[in-house]
Amino acid sequence: MSNSSTADAICEHIRDHACRYFPPLDGTVAKVRLVNEQQRVVSALYRFEVFNDTARYHVFAKGIPSSDRSGQQGISTIQRARLVPPVTEYGKRLWLECTALEAIHDHFEKLENPGFGTIRVLDFIEDSQTIIMEENRDPNLLSLFVKSSRLRHPFRKAVDLRRTFFNAGAWLKEYSTLPKTDNVTPRHTRREAYNESIVNFTDFLGRLAGNTDFFGHVAGTVTSAALQILPDDLPLALGHGDYAMRNILVGANDRITVIDTGAKWRVPIYEDIAYFLVRMEINKLQVFTQGLAIQGKTLASYQHEFLSGYFGHTAVPENIIGLFKIQSLLDNWSSRASSLAQQPGERKAIYPGLHLILLNRLYRKTLERLLQAIR
Repeated sequence: MSNSSTADAICEHIRDHACRYFPPLDGTVAKVRLVNEQQRVVSALYRFEVFNDTARYHVFAKGIPSSDRSGQQGISTIQRARLVPPVTEYGKRLWLECTALEAIHDHFEKLENPGFGTIRVLDFIEDSQTIIMEENRDPNLLSLFVKSSRLRHPFRKAVDLRRTFFNAGAWLKEYSTLPKTDNVTPRHTRREAYNESIVNFTDFLGRLAGNTDFFGHVAGTVTSAALQILPDDLPLALGHGDYAMRNILVGANDRITVIDTGAKWRVPIYEDIAYFLVRMEINKLQVFTQGLAIQGKTLASYQHEFLSGYFGHTAVPENIIGLFKIQSLLDNWSSRASSLAQQPGERKAIYPGLHLILLNRLYRKTLERLLQAIR
């Protein structure tokens, strides 16, 4: 059953165009059934089945949540430091995501690489700002990563995800070469922009945590290292912007399909690499277990495979990636700490308080390790 008039309208639109989306349905009476609807803070998600007597297809739709038809997202009361400017017009973000999925599909289909899958966009409904696409029902890499935790199966041999991580690195390398130029803006193109971001993050975190001396030391150490390690002009590529395990779907034979990008920025090539690696180390499972859930050697092997997939036979620029991991860590630390600091009432007193203690402890430990590596 539908929970909203928007779902009904999308259902009717799919029914009207089903034969165009799926040519085998042509000449038959296609039926459309809403499987489920989820209203999230920043998106509305719908799943449908399209079928007749002999065929069945799965369709996924993504649009603006019903509570936010203005397309404006809420602004945090704590104006935190950010690497990427916040998206305030979600309808535009969906259009960018639609065009990015189309560009990715066209590019990767031509490669005919069995390690890479794609999402086929079926339509974009302008009135409701909704992307219609074929649904990929593969599990995401984060769920497989969590299941590989030794806490989940302490006496069972963990699943081996090394080939999957290799393909994830190879996919990102290939994606960075996409010849997409429409609605793409360069950002953080020079070393001075990198250093400015480090100063902004450490200043914000120092004030939020009441530890300005520590974060001032971090700023001085990192910006000094950057002057020695980074070139004036940084090599750029098309950025994904949210290249994390939750956005990588894993199919048969380690085939990966990547979702959730607007492909809006040209950024230093190391930014997405660092983003991916850091979020492996500081996901919620690792925060609450203080890094014990995934063994260090397992994590290191996954990161090695990812970097091998990206760089191939080229030497990995460890120091440069280390600097960008620090930038990504500070960005994520700023985001999560400011979010927890804004929890209301009793929830702020209990859960976020413990979470914030554990988060700060793991982030500081990770940061100190990264600082040691670039010295």
